[in-house]
Amino acid sequence: MKVENGIACFDPERDGRTLFFPREAERAIFDAECINHLIAAGFERIELEAGNVHFTLQNDCLLDRGGNLLLAQKGATMSEGGYIKNICDFSFPCYEIREILRIPEGVEALGCDVFRGKIKKISLPASLKIIHEGAFRHTLSIEEIEVDEANPYFRIENECLIDRARKTLLYACGDRVRIPDGVRRIGRLVFLDHRFREIVIPASVEEIGLQNFFYIASGAEGGRPDFIRATHARIEAVKDSFAENFLRVRGLPVCTGRSA
Repeated sequence: MKVENGIACFDPERDGRTLFFPREAERAIFDAECINHLIAAGFERIELEAGNVHFTLQNDCLLDRGGNLLLAQKGATMSEGGYIKNICDFSFPCYEIREILRIPEGVEALGCDVFRGKIKKISLPASLKIIHEGAFRHTLSIEEIEVDEANPYFRIENECLIDRARKTLLYACGDRVRIPDGVRRIGRLVFLDHRFREIVIPASVEEIGLQNFFYIASGAEGGRPDFIRATHARIEAVKDSFAENFLRVRGLPVCTGRSA
């Protein structure tokens, strides 16, 4: 590791599987490129030098003094205790198998690409207020999501995780998805893989976030971009609805039922 202007920068080839935060490290930057390097290097362990006043290491989780969870080492757990306020982007870079992942009470926000690996069940607390639309992008094997009944921001219906205020679908469990009526928006990255076999979209959907159903590839110069299918699911939408038009314009197959 090297520290420049108080920013911790990691060199996996030099540091091996242990990330060492020296006493003078003031803040750390974790982006997608950094996390990919850590995964490639087989990152497993975090060490924090005694005397560092900017970070704490609790249950193998690196936090700043504001309660933001920045990075967790392999096998780390988040115990109850209320010391974590926000789980930041890319916090759990190691691909692991976890039967149940419980987000502790007190956590208010989940960032982008937070978890990776095979997680069967996720339990969300009443305190949770914000979930990034790409929070569960690398956890495609979730069979069940549980939301505390006292949480006013999110709900589960038809095995779908829904943001109540924005009427937005954030995640869908299983391979056959029936999006509930009333959902207005499909969030980014929900349908960007090949595990889905059937997706039913109601007429209430008025917006579909980026990176759903297809990848965008560059077409000929000055020409129309190519839309490459990212799922081979049977997609059903209401005839003349927004979803049907959205998919047909992009050359993606869609089955239609009754008129909107």
